[in-house]
Amino acid sequence: VKKQKAKQAGKQKGAVAKKKKPKMGMRESAKFLMNSKYIRDLATLVVSYGMCINIVEVTWKSKLKAAFPNPNDYSAFMGNFSS
Repeated sequence: VKKQKAKQAGKQKGAVAKKKKPKMGMRESAKFLMNSKYIRDLATLVVSYGMCINIVEVTWKSKLKAAFPNPNDYSAFMGNFSS
């Protein structure tokens, strides 16, 4: 009972009402994000980083597979390389 009275008193004393946030769909959200230069540049950086890592990783693994076809040799190399 006391909590309800405290809530009502807070409302009556001119408590600020929360603003309603506009609901955006996928298209409007993407448009909003692309209008921000900072967000757009950040997204470009993340996508570019992911592509570069994948390209280097695939090349690295294919070269190692050719150099060390035996799994034991591959494991020995990776153990020496990473330590």
